Amino acid sequence: MKKTYFITGVSGFLGEEIMTILAGDRENRIYCLIRGQKELTAQDRLRAICRDAGIAETDRISAIEGDIGKEGFGLSSEIYENLASEVTHIIHSAADVRFNQTLDSIRKTNVGGTRNIIMFTRHCKERNPRFSHLAYVGTSFVAGKRRGLVGENDLTGQYGFKNTYEQSKFEAESLLRENMSDIPVVIYRPSIIVGLSESGKAKPRNVIYPMLRLFLTWNVPAVPLNTKTRLDIVPVDFVARSIVHISSNEENIGKCFPLVAGPEGTITLPAMLKMVKSVFNKNTRVIPSSVWRMAISPVFRRVKPGLHKKVKRVFNAFEPYVWELSPQYSPDSTRRALEGSGIDIPDARRFIMNCFMYANETNFGELDQGGGSEQADAAGVM
Repeated sequence: MKKTYFITGVSGFLGEEIMTILAGDRENRIYCLIRGQKELTAQDRLRAICRDAGIAETDRISAIEGDIGKEGFGLSSEIYENLASEVTHIIHSAADVRFNQTLDSIRKTNVGGTRNIIMFTRHCKERNPRFSHLAYVGTSFVAGKRRGLVGENDLTGQYGFKNTYEQSKFEAESLLRENMSDIPVVIYRPSIIVGLSESGKAKPRNVIYPMLRLFLTWNVPAVPLNTKTRLDIVPVDFVARSIVHISSNEENIGKCFPLVAGPEGTITLPAMLKMVKSVFNKNTRVIPSSVWRMAISPVFRRVKPGLHKKVKRVFNAFEPYVWELSPQYSPDSTRRALEGSGIDIPDARRFIMNCFMYANETNFGELDQGGGSEQADAAGVM
């Protein structure tokens, strides 16, 4: 059956991967909501994205120039109505994923954008009898500072959040769940998304790159980490394929699926350091965070004030994730939904090593992509 998709966030790593998969089915029609950028129109940006993704046949893919943060996406009433009459599936993956924004600022995209998507979903349902559902890409980090195992429908703000990004995504999912009684929705909660599982390919500003770059230029022979912290990391192709497959079954409407490695698939920070040593030949010992705060950082600030300021700027955003224990996420509902699909939660050590090798061979993707013309998931608004 012919499907017409409306996708947000295709300028981000995950959105691009989802679009690439959908473009492989010639029955699909795809509309991509994209903002214009300086001298580039939305269609110019879409051409560049398709070129980067290796999509040759683009006649069924169109750019809709608009803004997720504006009511009605800033579209004319005619375009908005025509889309609502035609669209059968919505995939909302756009978000501001920066960790250092004020709450009011990040709410405009993450909460306001979700509110606008809810309004559009409701309109599609009313105008198009063939409309199926909205696939909403949230994050497992709505769990915030909670400890222990988090289930797919657990959602509470009582434990607090590590940053405004987590809080804004919690508020966005809460808003969505308040409206799920009268609109069809599937919620996805990916964890930390990195490069492709086999090639390791990622955009030049992928989420793990800032910390990795900082670490490789780190002149101190030790790094402050919590050795007990376990990171839940997944490759982008696993997340994208899972979203497309699970969304193809309408029995999954109204459910939530964590796209995560799960407790047994997480990896410790010392284990990642060993892989960094293997690939980049960088050997650094681990020290307790308390030693860094009380002894090393004050000296570092006096001796190398410029470098200390740079390190602090980058490290502050990621500090809670390397110093504090994180919750773990149950992948049980996702495993059940993926049974028989051939899509499996991949081995973390293997694909992370591939990501590190790609970063090393391409100068963090810049040699492969010419520095990258689009913002990646960890860089800003998609």
